[in-house]
Amino acid sequence: MMLGMVASQGLLWNPADKDPNVVVSNGGRTFTAEALGSVRNTTSRSTGRWYYEVVVDVFVPISGLISFGIGTSAANLEALPGAADAFAWGYRGNGVVDNAGSGVASYASFVAGDIISVAFDLTSATKKLWFAKNGTWQSGNPGALTGGITISTGAYFAMAGGSGAEPNDPQATARPSLVFPMPSGFQAL
Repeated sequence: MMLGMVASQGLLWNPADKDPNVVVSNGGRTFTAEALGSVRNTTSRSTGRWYYEVVVDVFVPISGLISFGIGTSAANLEALPGAADAFAWGYRGNGVVDNAGSGVASYASFVAGDIISVAFDLTSATKKLWFAKNGTWQSGNPGALTGGITISTGAYFAMAGGSGAEPNDPQATARPSLVFPMPSGFQAL
C-alpha cells in the first residue's frame, strides 16, 4: 500500500530532498511513501511563526505508518520524522509524537480523511511546536502561545514520512486554501 497526502497553501514537498522510497507528484503537493521514507518541503524557516495543513488521503494503520512534523536539514530521511534522530519531530498516525527515537507526547490517532495541522513558533524565547487533528489542537493553543512541545533553535522544514506496501495507490485532491483558521500571529508555509 502506498500512503499519500496533499499539502495546503504554498507548501510544496521537495523532489530533490527526499528518501528514494518517496514519490513527489501533483506539482510538489502530494507525497507518497512506497516504503519507509520521508521528505522535506522546499524552504526552511529559522524565525517566525509558521503553520501548515496536510490532508491524509490514504492510510491503513494495520499495514502502514504515516507521520507529519518539522525537521532540520540534518533529519534522517530514511525514517519517519523524529523516529531516528533529534533533528525532527513527527506526529504519527497512532498518535505518538516522536523526537530522538522516543515518544515525547501522545495525542489522538488519525486516519485517511483527517486533516493534520502543524504550527511552530521560532520567534519566542522558548521555541514551540503544536499539532491539531481536524482543527482541534492536541496540546495548548498556538494562537495564545500556550502548551505545545518545546523544540530547539534551528532552521526547520515541514516534513512528512510514511511506509506502505502495494497495491493501494493514494487518491489525492489538492486543496487551494487552508481548511481551518490559522492561529493568530502565524503565517502559512
